[in-house]
Parts: sequence; structure tokens; C-alpha cells
Amino acid sequence: MTGKPCWYLLILILICFFCIVPAIADTSTDYWAPWVTKTNTTSATINWRQEISGTGTIEYANASYYNQHQGFDKTITDAEVTQYHHVLLTGLDPNTPYKYWVQPLGHEDVFNNRTFRTMPVSGPFTFIVISDSHAEEKRFKYVADALTNEKDILFVLDGGDYAGYDYESYWSIYFQDADGILANSSLFTTIGNHEYHNFTSADGPPTAADQYHWAFDTPLNYSFDCANVRYVVLDSPDPNNANGDDPHTSLTLAESQASWLRDQLDNTMAGTFVIDHHPIWDYNSTTSNPDLQPWETLFHTYNISADFAGHTHDYQRYSVEGIPYFIVGDAGGKMANISSGDPHPVWYVFGETLKLGYLKVTVDPANNTATAQQIFVASIADWDSETATVIDPPVIADTITFSLSTKLPTPTPNSGGSSTDPADSGRTSSYAATSSGSYAGHTMTFAINQPITPNAPGAFISVAVVPSTNLGSTEMTVADANTIDKTQLNGRQTAYLASIELVGVNPSSISQGTITFAVAGSWLTQNGVSPDNIVLMRDHDGQWSELPTMFEYQTGDTDYFTATTPGFSYYAITTRVNATTGNSTHSGTGAVPASPIVSSGAMTSVVMTSSLATTLVTTQTTVVPASGTSPVNSSGIPVITLISGIVGIAIVAFAGLLIRRWWIRRQNPALFRDYD
Repeated sequence: MTGKPCWYLLILILICFFCIVPAIADTSTDYWAPWVTKTNTTSATINWRQEISGTGTIEYANASYYNQHQGFDKTITDAEVTQYHHVLLTGLDPNTPYKYWVQPLGHEDVFNNRTFRTMPVSGPFTFIVISDSHAEEKRFKYVADALTNEKDILFVLDGGDYAGYDYESYWSIYFQDADGILANSSLFTTIGNHEYHNFTSADGPPTAADQYHWAFDTPLNYSFDCANVRYVVLDSPDPNNANGDDPHTSLTLAESQASWLRDQLDNTMAGTFVIDHHPIWDYNSTTSNPDLQPWETLFHTYNISADFAGHTHDYQRYSVEGIPYFIVGDAGGKMANISSGDPHPVWYVFGETLKLGYLKVTVDPANNTATAQQIFVASIADWDSETATVIDPPVIADTITFSLSTKLPTPTPNSGGSSTDPADSGRTSSYAATSSGSYAGHTMTFAINQPITPNAPGAFISVAVVPSTNLGSTEMTVADANTIDKTQLNGRQTAYLASIELVGVNPSSISQGTITFAVAGSWLTQNGVSPDNIVLMRDHDGQWSELPTMFEYQTGDTDYFTATTPGFSYYAITTRVNATTGNSTHSGTGAVPASPIVSSGAMTSVVMTSSLATTLVTTQTTVVPASGTSPVNSSGIPVITLISGIVGIAIVAFAGLLIRRWWIRRQNPALFRDYD
């Protein structure tokens, strides 16, 4: 009698082993399910990692053939004995979906069928931008799960930092979590600083970024084309300029790529996007990263469509002389702070932290436009919280539509009421911007983004206001005011005259305003004026007065300033009365940064004509459901694991009953004699 419980327990242990081990094997990290890279119109590379070094075979067919025959018509074998495979498929048709099945030798059934689509010859098309997943920190899964519900995504552009370290187990988590989106889309990668982080020694040196090179087998800087649009991937972390195991940017590394970058940007394509892990413009600094200045100069020389970056773990958007700059480091890393008391560039438009998400970009080359939507899928309570609250459905938090290139004609905006100054074809006589509203005491920012042209050396860039009462959707207009009485401005050199008005807002509702404006450096030199002698003046009830004005900084041939105003009316960008004229050079030095104002309100702006890099710009920040997206398995628990857990609990409960019965039998054998 007393020996039976031992047999019971042995049987239970074996049952647990056979039930739970298969569940563990199902989530094994020994195999990384296939992913597709280097896709173009006629070829693509299929990649996978297997448990041990060996060979493998790929069967594939276009989706039409597969759906008709439920099978494949082409086979290619990789005879290289290796753990990481990179197999090039050629002879493909443009803009065609393909099915493929990877079969490692001896383990042919370990992977399922997967799909990808070749690049189209013409648009439109949609791609995703993510960065800084840091997969082992558990937050990336929320983003990856939401991405599985995005339809018709041609490819994913990843800004780097796939895991926190150059460590195989952490990289395995990235490929497990990203499996849903990688099963249906191509992946284009960027190296980040964490690809060099040393798991065994934070004191350094940086590693060789082995996991990145083994997984992707691609150069650190490269380009690819899609539907006559170019994408340029840059290498920003320099392992030769590291703090411990953490590579920083370096001027040397940026300059080493400048000639190649110039060749990539000097093209006749419909547009050019650039991605680099480290941002050129970032919060907590009023100026750009000096290490990356060679790239920044080329971006504006060739008027790129937009720049994407990561590294800083939040979402930020800037409009730098009309070019959109995005920081999309919100895919899973520990969040960074955005505080209204911190300095930031005058180009800052919108930002948010403690939200997980991705950027969805739809490109329409035929109409010379691209639309970028920042989509948030989850929120976290603190910067390092591993558990997030799913946003279901996801929300579109920021939207901007911009021109791909100024080299092509752009459709006339349907804005109404705009008029072009015949004396200056590069700029209209009126601009409008709209904010969706703000609470009292919070900042609303209106992005004006007037371009500087030869006939218009002064321009308004943005206006930030702090309402004293809650305001709903509000429009601001900026219009040329060349006919206003300028008698009181005699003796001054004037770069620009304009009116700024808030439509339908009681003036008493605005407690303060900060105007950011720009002046061409060539105009300063021509008039023998230094930046310190530029002032913004305001006309109020027929009296012109100087506003507190501060020089911010210089970029290229443009100087930027801020001025505070008690209200809105007519303004003049002009020189001070005692401004020195004569031989003066454009230096832009010796400035003290002004106190920043942060936009906390949602924003819409319509620029009614061509700017330096964009012709039609429409930006919207709205909190609306993201169409067709909804997280799947947002709990992060695989179904098989859940089932195994339930089975395990049932087995333990059953074992408890058997042990209890045995104990009662042992204590009271007479109760059970009739049943034996």
C-alpha cells in the first residue's frame, strides 16, 4: 500500500515532463523563423537561423501559382554548412507577392510558409518605421503584436537597437516577437549603438556587433530604391569613439560617409528618405549634433524628403527649414523624458513619451506626396515599466503630409484663400496654421514654416502661445503687410512686414506668445548688420515698439531668433535704430539661447506654397483610432504556453488529491479495505 504513492508521483512527473517540454520546445530560440531583406523589383534575400550548422532548401512560387496549385514551382538549395543562411532569389516579377517555405536539412517542418512582395516600379506604397525595440525589455512585443494587423505593408525600416546587447539570447527575443510582421514584409536594417554593447563587460570594449552582421549580412551604410524613391541608410555609432562599450557619434565617421552620401542624394528620383540611428536634432539641445553636421548640410543641399532616427526613446517631430525630421525611438526601449523646462530646437513641432508605437508612411510618387502617421499602441506608467496598457484600438497621434521633392510639380493645395506674391514666386502672401486646442496654461504651437527666398529675406517659422483659458481648435494666419504705414520704421533696414492673427480668439485669452523667425545671412551681410542688431517690432494702435528679441543660432546662411509678444497684430523684422552699417560679416556667434516653449497641443498646419524642401505640407495631430490596427495577443502569452500552464495546474491539483487520498488511507486503512 505504501509503495503506490511513489509510483503515482513518478507517473505524474513523467506526465508533466511530456506535457511541458513540448511547450518549451515550441518557443525554442534555437531557430529564428525566416525574414526577407535586400528586396527589389526582381530579387530578394531569404534569411534564417537554425539550431546547428547545416544546409537548407527553399521552395517558392508567386502567390497566384501557389493559390492555384497549393504548392511551389521553384526550389533553391543553400549548400553552405552554416547556422545563419542568406539565400538570394532572382528572376522575380515586380510588385508581386511570393510564398516561400524554408526547410533546414533534417528539420524540414520546423518553419511554416511565409510571404513577401517585391518592390513596385511605381507607387503608391506603404512602409513602417520603428527603432529601439530593446526586445529583452519586454515592451517591444506590444508594438510587434499591433504591427501584425497592419495590412499591405511593403517593408519595415528599422532604426537599430534590436536588443540591448550583442547577445544571442536577447536577439532571439527580437525575432520571436517580430515574427508576425516579418512573416509578411521585408526588413531593411540600420545599426544602432546597442548592437555593440558588451553583455559580459559594460566597461568595454565594444563588441564587433556580431549578432547584427550574422543576422543581416549587409553593409553598415547602403541605399535601395522603391518606385523611383530612394532610401539611404547611414552608419552613425562609431566603435572607435566609445564610452566603455557604448559607441557615440563622431565627426570622423560622418565625414567618411559624406562623399558617398552626396552621390546618393544627387539623384533624379521622385524623393529621398534617410535613416540614421542617432538623431541630428533632438530634445534637450537647441542646436544640431555637430558630429553629424556634414550630413545635415547635404540634407539641405539636396532637399531630402525626410529624415528618420531613433536612439532617443520617445516620439519627436521637427520641421527644419521645411524638411520633416522624425525620432521614432518608441518601439520598446526605456523611455526618455520630454519636459517643458528643457531646451530644444526652434524646429520642434510635436513630441510625446511614455507611449509605444510606430510610424506608418504612405508614399505617392505620382502626386509627389508622402503621409506619415505616428500610431501609439500602448502606454506605460513609468520610463522603465515592463508592463504596458494596450491602447485598443491604436490611435493616430500625429500626421503630416509633405512633398517628396521640389524637383517635381506639386498639386495645388485645396486650402482656399491663399494668394501668391507675383514678385516672389517662391512664397505666397498668406499662410495658415491650426492647433487642435490646449488647456489653460499649456503651450499651443503653430508651425508656419515660411521659406526664405531672394526676394523675401525674413520669415516666420513658428508661433507658440499659452492661453489663459481652455481653447478648442484654433487657426492662426500670417499675411504680408507691405502696404502698412512704415513711417515710424524710417532709419531701419526691414527684412519683412506681416500681420499675425488668431482667428476668432479673444485677445485676453492669450497670456503670452513666443515668435520664432529667421533672417537670411546674406541680407545681414548686404546691409552690414550683425545678428545682435536684429529686432522684431510690433504695431499696436498705430505705435511701433521693439519686442524683447534674442538671437538663437545660425544654420548655413540663415539666422534664427525668438521674440516675446503680449498680443498679435502687425510685425516688422527689422534692425535696431543704432544698428551699425558698413563692413559687417555674417558670424552668428556670441548668442545666449532663449527659454524654450514646448508644444503640448495637437497641431495642424497648412503651408500654402513651396518651402525650401516641401511644397504642400499638411500636418495633423489627432487622437483617432488607427484604421485596421488592433493588437493581437496583447497579453504577451503564447497560446501553447497558456494551455500548458492550465494542464500543469490540473496535474498538480490531481497529484494533490492522490497524495491526500494516500495520507488518509495510511492513517485510516480500515476505511479503504472494501475498495482494494
